This record gives sequence, C-alpha cells and structure tokens, in this order.
Amino acid sequence: MKRLTRFLPASHSCLTSSSRRRGSESIVLALAAALAFGLSACGDDITEQINANVGAVETSKDLPECTKEIAGQTAFITETHEFLGCDGKEWMALGANTVSVGDNVCTSTSLSDGTGFEIFCNGESIGTVKNGKDGAPGVKGEPGEAGKDGAPGAKGDKGTDGTNGTNGTGCIIKESSTLTATIACGSETFTMDLTGYVEQPEACDANVSAEDCVTLDSAISLSGVSQKGPFVTGTDITAYELQNGRSLKQTGKTFGGKIERADGTFDIKTVKLNSAFAYIVADGFYRNEVTGENSSAAIKLRALTNLKGRSSANINLVTHLEYDRVQYLVTRKDSSVTKAKMAAEKELFAAFGINNLGFEGLAEDLNVLKEGKGNAALLAISVLLQGDR
Repeated sequence: MKRLTRFLPASHSCLTSSSRRRGSESIVLALAAALAFGLSACGDDITEQINANVGAVETSKDLPECTKEIAGQTAFITETHEFLGCDGKEWMALGANTVSVGDNVCTSTSLSDGTGFEIFCNGESIGTVKNGKDGAPGVKGEPGEAGKDGAPGAKGDKGTDGTNGTNGTGCIIKESSTLTATIACGSETFTMDLTGYVEQPEACDANVSAEDCVTLDSAISLSGVSQKGPFVTGTDITAYELQNGRSLKQTGKTFGGKIERADGTFDIKTVKLNSAFAYIVADGFYRNEVTGENSSAAIKLRALTNLKGRSSANINLVTHLEYDRVQYLVTRKDSSVTKAKMAAEKELFAAFGINNLGFEGLAEDLNVLKEGKGNAALLAISVLLQGDR
C-alpha cells in the first residue's frame, strides 16, 4: 500500500534559514520533486504475530468488541505497535514501549505483579527484566526424577573445520538495568528505555504546565474534512487520544468514523477524551485534484490537534507535513503544541515561497474547497505535490 509518511523527520529541522534564502522557484521545484517521489513510495507493513489471546491485528478497528466474555484478553496493533487489553468494557493500553530498528520491532510490557517487564521482539518473548521489586513467592516445585545413565556413544571420525556462520536474526537481551535493556537482534544492537510508559492520570502531573495539560469538560462530536483532494466516501478516520500536550504519547483510547460526503467530510460521534490533545489519521483513496479521478492507491494523512475550544479539525497535506516537525519541537525543544505548529507551518509555507502571515487559523482549519489565502495556499501545495501531471 502506498503511504504518504515522514516528509519532515523529527531528527531534522529540514527547513533551514539558508534554504529559505534561495529563490522561491528553485525551492518549490526541488521540494516538488522530492515530495512527489515520497507520494509514490511504498510503506512497509509489519506483520508481527504474538502469543496473545486475540493476536496481532492491523488496526484497532479490527479488534472484536470488548465484552465481559473476553475480559482479560490482549491484542497487538501492528499499525501503532501497541499492546491493548480488554477490561470487559473497552480496550485499554497496557503501558507498552516500542523500539524499531531495521526489520526488528521490540516491545516491553509490565509484568502483572509489577516486578519488571517482559520483552517481545518480532512478536516473540525473549525474556524479562526485573526492576528490584519483590514478587510474590513462587509455588514449590515437585522433586524431579533421577536421571538415567545413557549408553556411551561411538567414537566418530574427525570432521573438517567448519566455516564461520552468518549472524543470526533472533533477538536476545545482552544486558539490562532497572531502567534500560540492551537488545541484540542479529547484527543490530540497541537500547530500550523501560521508563516511558503511558498511564493516563486523573489529573495533570505537577511538572506539566496547564497549557499542555488541557482536559475536555464533556464528550464532543469531532468533525472535519480530510483532503489531499477529498478522500472518497467510506474512508476510515481514526482519532487517538494523547496523554497531554507535552509527551504526545497515546493513551490507548481510539475512536473511529468514516468520510460521509464527497467533499471529504467526516464525523466521529461522541468522542469521550480525558485529554484535549488528539492524533487523527485518514487512510484511504482520494480524488486527484489534477485529473478529477480517484487515486489508484490509498495514502495515509495525519493531523495533531488541540480540541479545547473546537469540535472540528481538518486533515490535509500541511497537517501531515508539519507532524514530525511539531513532534520534534514539542518533545525535544520544550515547545507548546500551539507554538510548535505555528513555527512548523511558517517554515513549511516559506519552503514553498509562501508567506503565511495573515492566514486565519492553523493547518487543521484549512480547506481546499473554501475561499481564503490559506486555503488557496493549501490547494497550490496539494496540486504541486500530486506529481502525475
């Protein structure tokens, strides 16, 4: 499946002042070539399987209904690399931490007695790491039977020296502490942080500012439009609740909806979020702005938004292209979500030779089917990046 992902990596500022000093035309052409190539890139879908009651499913929409009959069962979501558990009413995040290196995906989950973590790599358990907390006493095992002497083996002929084998692809825990685990998968070695678990608190942590810890007073009905051109009717839309506006970690709560009209309108009814911060994803086919025909392949667009004071948030190329840059500014540079979005959007529009001073609202307020300078700029970028003219 073709994916439209990660044009602005979080590890790079990407849009520097030096590149803004070049001529607008050369910048537009360079970015058009690079980003249009990205539109045709194929995303790699990871298909891990785990020994869980439900197993691995592609998205949260593929989960069975969480009822009392399956309470206690677990599942792994391959799209988001999350472990979820059914509490009898809804699927909840199990506090998992994931590291992806090469073709290897390793995830750690808390042990039920709180004494440490079990680590899964590529869907298989490779061991546990203890955190120093005393666990419950184990049950004393039965004495084993005495072993029997085996018959002596025949003396074999001397064999020839073997050649060095290639590195295996299995994963092992090389060393660990209460905070980290060093994992080796074939020739790849990496460290997993065992401290970054999401637990949705009843109130904000004292270290998180009020601006980054906005809560919603009641359930809302989240609506908007999803456009590259407009996504086709029936396209899936998923909203993921984020812990707060500082960590931007998912809590495990998800809500789904679909595109309902030809202009890309979607409606997710009764979104019951504790936090006002959400990550919204559209995954499907769209109407090509150049040809007027539906796209031949599906793409995925995303948006990060603060829902405090709003009940609508649009998904488009600008919300998608700014996403990694906003993540970087918030989690690495201690910026608020609003300030990070304003900075990322200024950089992004400048790269296309566009001054966004005077544009109304943020990227999630833009709509290619409406009038206004910001909407016109979004349409121009969307057409420019189509790449099949």
